[in-house]
Amino acid sequence: MDTITQIGILCGAIPILILFYIGVKRREEKKRLEEYLQISEENSEENLSLSLQKIKAGVIKLFRPLLPSVTTLEKMEFNLRRANCKITAEEIYTLRLTLSVGAAVLTGIFYFPAIDKILLYGGATGGLFFLLPTKYINMKIRARQKRAQLEILDFIDLLTNGIDAGLDLSTSIDRVTKHMPGILAEEFQYAFVEIELGRRRSEALKNMAQRLDIKDVNLLVDAIIQAERTGVPIAKVLKDQANRIKQDFRTNALKMAQAASIKMLAPMILFILPALFIVVLGPPFIGIGQLMKF
Repeated sequence: MDTITQIGILCGAIPILILFYIGVKRREEKKRLEEYLQISEENSEENLSLSLQKIKAGVIKLFRPLLPSVTTLEKMEFNLRRANCKITAEEIYTLRLTLSVGAAVLTGIFYFPAIDKILLYGGATGGLFFLLPTKYINMKIRARQKRAQLEILDFIDLLTNGIDAGLDLSTSIDRVTKHMPGILAEEFQYAFVEIELGRRRSEALKNMAQRLDIKDVNLLVDAIIQAERTGVPIAKVLKDQANRIKQDFRTNALKMAQAASIKMLAPMILFILPALFIVVLGPPFIGIGQLMKF
Protein backbone atom coordinates (compact mmCIF):
# COMPACT_ATOMS: atom_id res chain seq x y z
CA MET A 1 0.00 0.00 0.00
CA ASP A 2 1.58 3.27 -1.14
CA THR A 3 1.77 6.49 0.81
CA ILE A 4 -1.06 8.25 -1.09
CA THR A 5 -3.50 5.42 -0.25
CA GLN A 6 -2.58 5.53 3.43
CA ILE A 7 -3.08 9.31 3.50
CA GLY A 8 -6.48 8.90 1.80
CA ILE A 9 -7.60 6.25 4.32
CA LEU A 10 -6.44 8.45 7.18
CA CYS A 11 -8.26 11.48 5.78
CA GLY A 12 -11.44 9.42 5.40
CA ALA A 13 -11.19 7.93 8.92
CA ILE A 14 -10.68 11.29 10.65
CA PRO A 15 -14.21 12.66 9.81
CA ILE A 16 -15.78 9.34 10.82
CA LEU A 17 -14.00 9.44 14.19
CA ILE A 18 -15.02 13.07 14.67
CA LEU A 19 -18.68 12.28 13.90
CA PHE A 20 -18.55 9.27 16.24
CA TYR A 21 -17.09 11.46 19.02
CA ILE A 22 -19.79 14.11 18.47
CA GLY A 23 -22.50 11.45 18.60
CA VAL A 24 -21.17 10.02 21.87
CA LYS A 25 -21.01 13.50 23.41
CA ARG A 26 -24.57 14.26 22.33
CA ARG A 27 -25.84 11.03 23.86
CA GLU A 28 -24.06 11.85 27.12
CA GLU A 29 -25.54 15.37 27.14
CA LYS A 30 -29.00 14.00 26.39
CA LYS A 31 -28.67 11.47 29.21
CA ARG A 32 -27.55 14.18 31.64
CA LEU A 33 -30.45 16.39 30.55
CA GLU A 34 -32.95 13.55 31.10
CA GLU A 35 -31.48 12.86 34.55
CA TYR A 36 -31.70 16.56 35.39
CA LEU A 37 -35.31 16.77 34.21
CA GLN A 38 -36.19 13.62 36.16
CA ILE A 39 -34.63 15.05 39.32
CA SER A 40 -36.50 18.32 38.74
CA GLU A 41 -39.81 16.46 38.31
CA GLU A 42 -39.19 14.44 41.46
CA ASN A 43 -38.38 17.61 43.39
CA SER A 44 -41.51 19.34 42.08
CA GLU A 45 -43.63 16.32 42.99
CA GLU A 46 -42.10 16.25 46.47
CA ASN A 47 -42.75 19.98 46.90
CA LEU A 48 -46.34 19.53 45.71
CA SER A 49 -46.93 16.60 48.07
CA LEU A 50 -45.45 18.57 50.96
CA SER A 51 -47.72 21.52 50.15
CA LEU A 52 -50.76 19.25 50.00
CA GLN A 53 -49.79 17.64 53.30
CA LYS A 54 -49.48 21.07 54.91
CA ILE A 55 -52.90 22.09 53.57
CA LYS A 56 -54.42 18.82 54.76
CA ALA A 57 -52.86 19.20 58.21
CA GLY A 58 -54.22 22.74 58.44
CA VAL A 59 -57.75 21.67 57.48
CA ILE A 60 -57.66 18.79 60.00
CA LYS A 61 -56.46 21.18 62.71
CA LEU A 62 -59.30 23.56 61.84
CA PHE A 63 -61.99 20.87 62.11
CA ARG A 64 -60.43 18.90 65.00
CA PRO A 65 -62.75 20.43 67.65
CA LEU A 66 -65.71 19.12 65.62
CA LEU A 67 -64.39 15.56 65.32
CA PRO A 68 -66.24 12.80 67.20
CA SER A 69 -65.01 10.83 70.20
CA VAL A 70 -62.08 8.43 70.19
CA THR A 71 -64.41 5.41 70.19
CA THR A 72 -66.17 6.64 67.05
CA LEU A 73 -62.83 7.30 65.36
CA GLU A 74 -61.68 3.77 66.21
CA LYS A 75 -64.85 2.31 64.68
CA MET A 76 -64.26 4.37 61.56
CA GLU A 77 -60.63 3.17 61.41
CA PHE A 78 -61.91 -0.42 61.55
CA ASN A 79 -64.39 0.22 58.71
CA LEU A 80 -61.68 1.92 56.66
CA ARG A 81 -59.46 -1.13 57.13
CA ARG A 82 -62.36 -3.36 56.04
CA ALA A 83 -62.83 -1.23 52.94
CA ASN A 84 -59.05 -1.15 52.28
CA CYS A 85 -59.05 2.66 52.15
CA LYS A 86 -55.64 4.30 52.58
CA ILE A 87 -56.94 7.15 54.72
CA THR A 88 -57.27 7.81 58.45
CA ALA A 89 -60.46 8.34 60.42
CA GLU A 90 -59.58 11.98 61.11
CA GLU A 91 -59.09 12.60 57.41
CA ILE A 92 -62.40 11.00 56.45
CA TYR A 93 -64.34 13.01 59.06
CA THR A 94 -62.55 16.18 57.95
CA LEU A 95 -63.48 15.36 54.37
CA ARG A 96 -67.11 14.86 55.36
CA LEU A 97 -67.23 18.18 57.19
CA THR A 98 -65.46 20.01 54.36
CA LEU A 99 -67.80 18.60 51.72
CA SER A 100 -70.93 19.33 53.75
CA VAL A 101 -69.91 22.91 54.59
CA GLY A 102 -68.79 23.62 51.02
CA ALA A 103 -71.98 22.19 49.50
CA ALA A 104 -74.17 24.11 51.95
CA VAL A 105 -72.34 27.38 51.24
CA LEU A 106 -72.57 26.95 47.46
CA THR A 107 -76.26 26.10 47.72
CA GLY A 108 -76.81 29.15 49.93
CA ILE A 109 -75.09 31.40 47.39
CA PHE A 110 -77.26 29.97 44.63
CA TYR A 111 -80.54 30.65 46.52
CA PHE A 112 -79.49 33.98 48.08
CA PRO A 113 -81.34 36.03 49.44
CA ALA A 114 -84.24 33.58 50.05
CA ILE A 115 -83.49 32.57 53.65
CA ASP A 116 -86.06 29.77 53.79
CA LYS A 117 -84.68 28.11 50.64
CA ILE A 118 -81.12 28.57 51.88
CA LEU A 119 -81.93 26.79 55.14
CA LEU A 120 -83.94 24.04 53.45
CA TYR A 121 -81.83 23.23 50.40
CA GLY A 122 -78.51 24.16 52.01
CA GLY A 123 -79.15 21.89 54.98
CA ALA A 124 -80.32 19.04 52.75
CA THR A 125 -77.32 19.38 50.42
CA GLY A 126 -74.88 19.61 53.33
CA GLY A 127 -76.38 16.53 54.99
CA LEU A 128 -76.25 14.60 51.72
CA PHE A 129 -72.58 15.40 51.14
CA PHE A 130 -71.83 14.59 54.79
CA LEU A 131 -73.22 11.08 54.28
CA LEU A 132 -71.63 10.39 50.88
CA PRO A 133 -68.15 9.29 52.13
CA THR A 134 -69.71 6.83 54.58
CA LYS A 135 -71.93 5.47 51.82
CA TYR A 136 -68.88 5.00 49.61
CA ILE A 137 -67.02 3.15 52.36
CA ASN A 138 -69.98 0.82 52.95
CA MET A 139 -70.20 0.12 49.21
CA LYS A 140 -66.50 -0.79 49.12
CA ILE A 141 -66.95 -3.09 52.13
CA ARG A 142 -69.85 -4.91 50.46
CA ALA A 143 -67.91 -5.20 47.19
CA ARG A 144 -64.93 -6.74 49.01
CA GLN A 145 -67.25 -9.16 50.82
CA LYS A 146 -68.78 -10.31 47.54
CA ARG A 147 -65.34 -10.82 45.97
CA ALA A 148 -64.11 -12.72 49.03
CA GLN A 149 -67.22 -14.90 48.96
CA LEU A 150 -66.49 -15.83 45.35
CA GLU A 151 -62.83 -16.57 46.14
CA ILE A 152 -63.22 -18.68 49.24
CA LEU A 153 -64.03 -22.02 47.60
CA ASP A 154 -61.03 -21.93 45.24
CA PHE A 155 -58.87 -20.71 48.11
CA ILE A 156 -59.84 -23.67 50.31
CA ASP A 157 -59.31 -26.15 47.47
CA LEU A 158 -55.80 -24.84 46.80
CA LEU A 159 -55.08 -24.81 50.52
CA THR A 160 -56.19 -28.45 50.79
CA ASN A 161 -54.00 -29.44 47.83
CA GLY A 162 -50.99 -27.81 49.47
CA ILE A 163 -51.56 -29.62 52.77
CA ASP A 164 -52.11 -32.95 50.95
CA ALA A 165 -48.76 -32.34 49.22
CA GLY A 166 -47.01 -32.28 52.61
CA LEU A 167 -46.95 -28.57 53.49
CA ASP A 168 -47.99 -27.25 56.86
CA LEU A 169 -50.85 -24.77 57.20
CA SER A 170 -48.74 -21.60 57.32
CA THR A 171 -46.60 -22.57 54.32
CA SER A 172 -49.63 -23.63 52.33
CA ILE A 173 -51.43 -20.33 53.05
CA ASP A 174 -48.28 -18.43 52.07
CA ARG A 175 -48.02 -20.30 48.77
CA VAL A 176 -51.72 -19.82 47.95
CA THR A 177 -51.68 -16.09 48.73
CA LYS A 178 -48.71 -15.61 46.38
CA HIS A 179 -50.29 -17.51 43.47
CA MET A 180 -53.92 -16.41 43.99
CA PRO A 181 -54.08 -12.63 44.47
CA GLY A 182 -57.34 -11.28 45.79
CA ILE A 183 -59.21 -10.15 48.89
CA LEU A 184 -58.54 -13.32 50.90
CA ALA A 185 -54.86 -13.23 49.97
CA GLU A 186 -54.58 -9.62 51.20
CA GLU A 187 -56.35 -10.41 54.47
CA PHE A 188 -54.28 -13.54 55.17
CA GLN A 189 -51.08 -11.62 54.44
CA TYR A 190 -52.18 -8.89 56.85
CA ALA A 191 -52.92 -11.58 59.45
CA PHE A 192 -49.42 -13.01 58.95
CA VAL A 193 -47.97 -9.54 59.51
CA GLU A 194 -49.85 -9.39 62.83
CA ILE A 195 -48.47 -12.82 63.74
CA GLU A 196 -44.91 -11.66 62.96
CA LEU A 197 -45.48 -8.66 65.24
CA GLY A 198 -46.19 -11.00 68.16
CA ARG A 199 -49.93 -11.66 68.01
CA ARG A 200 -51.17 -15.23 68.41
CA ARG A 201 -52.29 -16.96 65.22
CA SER A 202 -55.78 -17.68 66.54
CA GLU A 203 -56.26 -14.03 67.49
CA ALA A 204 -54.93 -12.79 64.13
CA LEU A 205 -57.27 -15.15 62.24
CA LYS A 206 -60.24 -14.01 64.34
CA ASN A 207 -59.39 -10.39 63.57
CA MET A 208 -59.31 -11.27 59.89
CA ALA A 209 -62.72 -12.91 60.15
CA GLN A 210 -64.10 -9.81 61.88
CA ARG A 211 -62.76 -7.55 59.12
CA LEU A 212 -64.34 -9.62 56.36
CA ASP A 213 -67.53 -10.44 58.32
CA ILE A 214 -68.50 -13.35 56.04
CA LYS A 215 -70.22 -16.46 57.36
CA ASP A 216 -68.02 -18.91 55.44
CA VAL A 217 -64.81 -17.19 56.54
CA ASN A 218 -65.98 -17.14 60.16
CA LEU A 219 -66.77 -20.86 60.05
CA LEU A 220 -63.46 -21.60 58.31
CA VAL A 221 -61.44 -19.71 60.93
CA ASP A 222 -63.36 -21.36 63.80
CA ALA A 223 -62.79 -24.79 62.25
CA ILE A 224 -59.03 -24.17 61.82
CA ILE A 225 -58.65 -22.95 65.41
CA GLN A 226 -60.68 -25.86 66.75
CA ALA A 227 -58.67 -28.35 64.69
CA GLU A 228 -55.38 -26.97 66.04
CA ARG A 229 -56.66 -27.29 69.60
CA THR A 230 -58.07 -30.82 69.25
CA GLY A 231 -55.45 -32.25 66.89
CA VAL A 232 -57.86 -33.04 64.04
CA PRO A 233 -56.12 -33.18 60.62
CA ILE A 234 -56.36 -29.79 58.92
CA ALA A 235 -56.89 -31.37 55.48
CA LYS A 236 -60.04 -33.11 56.66
CA VAL A 237 -61.38 -29.91 58.18
CA LEU A 238 -60.75 -27.98 54.97
CA LYS A 239 -62.42 -30.65 52.84
CA ASP A 240 -65.46 -30.60 55.11
CA GLN A 241 -65.63 -26.81 54.85
CA ALA A 242 -65.35 -26.97 51.05
CA ASN A 243 -68.16 -29.52 50.87
CA ARG A 244 -70.33 -27.37 53.14
CA ILE A 245 -69.72 -24.27 51.00
CA LYS A 246 -70.58 -26.19 47.81
CA GLN A 247 -73.78 -27.41 49.40
CA ASP A 248 -74.64 -23.86 50.47
CA PHE A 249 -74.04 -22.65 46.91
CA ARG A 250 -76.43 -25.30 45.56
CA THR A 251 -79.06 -24.41 48.16
CA ASN A 252 -78.80 -20.69 47.40
CA ALA A 253 -79.02 -21.37 43.66
CA LEU A 254 -82.20 -23.39 44.17
CA LYS A 255 -83.69 -20.64 46.34
CA MET A 256 -82.90 -18.02 43.72
CA ALA A 257 -84.43 -20.18 40.98
CA GLN A 258 -87.60 -20.67 43.02
CA ALA A 259 -87.84 -16.97 43.81
CA ALA A 260 -87.39 -15.98 40.16
CA SER A 261 -90.89 -17.14 39.19
CA ILE A 262 -92.44 -15.09 42.00
CA LYS A 263 -90.43 -12.00 41.04
CA MET A 264 -91.62 -12.35 37.44
CA LEU A 265 -95.30 -12.10 38.43
CA ALA A 266 -95.32 -8.33 38.99
CA PRO A 267 -93.79 -7.28 35.63
CA MET A 268 -95.87 -9.90 33.82
CA ILE A 269 -99.13 -8.61 35.33
CA LEU A 270 -98.20 -4.94 34.86
CA PHE A 271 -96.65 -5.02 31.38
CA ILE A 272 -97.18 -8.30 29.51
CA LEU A 273 -100.82 -9.21 30.29
CA PRO A 274 -102.30 -5.76 29.44
CA ALA A 275 -100.61 -5.80 26.05
CA LEU A 276 -101.78 -9.38 25.48
CA PHE A 277 -105.38 -8.46 26.37
CA ILE A 278 -105.28 -5.52 23.98
CA VAL A 279 -103.99 -7.67 21.11
CA VAL A 280 -106.42 -10.55 21.72
CA LEU A 281 -109.58 -8.72 22.82
CA GLY A 282 -109.10 -5.43 20.98
CA PRO A 283 -110.33 -6.50 17.49
CA PRO A 284 -113.51 -8.26 18.78
CA PHE A 285 -114.48 -5.22 20.84
CA ILE A 286 -113.89 -2.93 17.85
CA GLY A 287 -116.05 -5.20 15.67
CA ILE A 288 -118.83 -5.32 18.29
CA GLY A 289 -118.74 -1.52 18.58
CA GLN A 290 -119.10 -1.10 14.84
CA LEU A 291 -122.07 -3.56 14.70
CA MET A 292 -123.83 -1.76 17.53
CA LYS A 293 -123.62 1.52 15.63
CA PHE A 294 -125.72 0.03 12.85
